[in-house]
Amino acid sequence: MSRRDYSDSHPIKQIYVFDLIYKRNVCKLVFERVTARMHHNSEMKNAVETYFGAERQQSTIFFSAGALALLVGLVGWFIKHDAPMFLGASGPLVVVGAIHLALGAGIYFRTPQDLARVNTKMLRQPHEAAREELPRMRQVIGNFPLFRKLSIALTGVGILMVAASAAIGAWLGFWCGFGAALMLMAGITLALHLSAERRARVYLKAMEDVATQSVLHHRPSGRKRRM
Repeated sequence: MSRRDYSDSHPIKQIYVFDLIYKRNVCKLVFERVTARMHHNSEMKNAVETYFGAERQQSTIFFSAGALALLVGLVGWFIKHDAPMFLGASGPLVVVGAIHLALGAGIYFRTPQDLARVNTKMLRQPHEAAREELPRMRQVIGNFPLFRKLSIALTGVGILMVAASAAIGAWLGFWCGFGAALMLMAGITLALHLSAERRARVYLKAMEDVATQSVLHHRPSGRKRRM
């Protein structure tokens, strides 16, 4: 047997080669898993920041629209009270405007705290963050159909009021102004709620992916030993 044949068939060398191949494959597998985990965490962080960033951006729209409606409504109530149309429009503008103002301000000042809370938990315990966010988001999404139906109903009522006023020739009457303002504010509310619902569903899907990944990561592997 030649020296080369001996070295190639030597058991110790074969074990050494197999050990190198095994370690290389293990290192490759660990690297791929770590890279995938980092990429997944980056995607989740982007999803969280995108959702809460858009929430705060929309809250400024709520706040601005509410403040403007409230201002116009107060002007119609105190200054243009002798004009029936302005007086009628002031009711929905003041009431819905105040609701938008309070809602927008609350979301605007609460969002940074929510973002910091979710981001901190997402970095340390992603499954805990998903476990806390999933019930909250499902409740939020579950409330949207009610808001949507209410906004559509109020928009319809406003349209009927304007149409009825037009039918009797009272274009500048109290109920025409009331209906026009109600239709406007309910339409704005509907558009903002539809946009918020779309974002909430995307965010909920991201949290469900985190929960699924956590379950797969913590699932025990291997077969149980037989007694």
